[in-house]
Order: sequence, then structure tokens, then C-alpha cells
Amino acid sequence: MKMIKTLIVIIALFFSVQIFAASESPAVMLNNVAQSAIAALKKEKASLPPGKKIPLSSIYRIVNQKFLPYADLDAMSRAAIGRAAWGSANGKQRKEFIEQFTDLVINTYASALTSFNNNKVQFYQIRGGYEGKSIVQVNSTITAPDTKPLPVVYHLEKKNGKWLIYDFSVDGISLVESYKAQFSPIVQEKGMNGLIAMLKQSNKQLSAANSGH
Repeated sequence: MKMIKTLIVIIALFFSVQIFAASESPAVMLNNVAQSAIAALKKEKASLPPGKKIPLSSIYRIVNQKFLPYADLDAMSRAAIGRAAWGSANGKQRKEFIEQFTDLVINTYASALTSFNNNKVQFYQIRGGYEGKSIVQVNSTITAPDTKPLPVVYHLEKKNGKWLIYDFSVDGISLVESYKAQFSPIVQEKGMNGLIAMLKQSNKQLSAANSGH
């Protein structure tokens, strides 16, 4: 699945960070999230016998605790199905879609955590600064052996004094727009209930695959 490969790149970005920001900023926040997740994974690993992989339940817990608080999943969910589909959905459908979309992100990140291979990453200072702004983008690059640097751009919005990720792009391809391209034909053909059913099935398959990690 293309989105899984995209998120594997993103999780690699979070787990090998060199920060290039002069002061506290959304870029530093991203670095702090990464370091906190790394510390949690190392702690889990240290408690296990040599060669044993971190239990899937622990990976899910780390993703929930370390990543989700910094992701605006409500905004991502609305954008991923488009304004028209969101506007026509009832409250129950919206709630179920957000739940399934969140599970999709968790399952995909859990899968990506098992594939991390110590890629090198750089975050850069925010052009024009971030003071007084409510929306910013954080540019970064990720490199692997014998590859060109891959540009990754985070889009964040400040809500209630906290910076939240509402989208990111890899080599110019938006996460939200990629999901929207996948979801829109399903909504048109089968409606919101059909999309929710598809997500439930995808999450079931991802959970089963992750259980075999």
C-alpha cells in the first residue's frame, strides 16, 4: 500500500533527527516528540531478552502516547474525505470515520516502526519565523545510503497554544491528498458507510499483519 510506504519514510524521519532551529519552535517540538518516542522504545527494548522484538501492544501504546497528541486527526479526517462528503455525513458517520481513520494511522505507524533503518534526517529553521503565526510549515530532508535527500514538509496549526500536525508531504505528495484520492471514489460509489466498512477491513488486515511482526 503506497500510504504505508509513505509513513515508513515519515517514521524514519521522527527517529533519527538532527535539529537546525535556533530557538523553541514547531521544529523543536517535532524533535522533542521524536526523542520522547525513542526513549520509550529504548526502555521497552531494554526490558526484553536479547533478540526479542517489542510487543505490538507496546508499539501501539507508544504511538498513542507519543504521536497522536501532536496530530490533528479531526482536521485530517475532514480533509481526507473532502468538504462535500463531510458536510453530508451525519454525526454517527463522522464519529465512526474519525475512529477508523485514527486506527488506520495507528496501525500504519505501528507497521512503520518495525521497518525503521536509521535513515539520516535534518529539520530546518522556519522561513520567516513562527512568532505571531498560527499556521507554519517545517521543512526537512531524509537521506538513506546511496540515495538523494528526500524532502519532507510538515504543516502545523497552532490551536489553544499547541502546535498540531494537520498534514505533511513527502517529495511533494500530501498525506491528506493521497488519502482523499483513495477515499473519494469509494464515497462516490458506496457512500460514507461503504468507506467506513472498507476502513474497518483495512484496519483488521493491518492489525493481523502487525501481529505477525
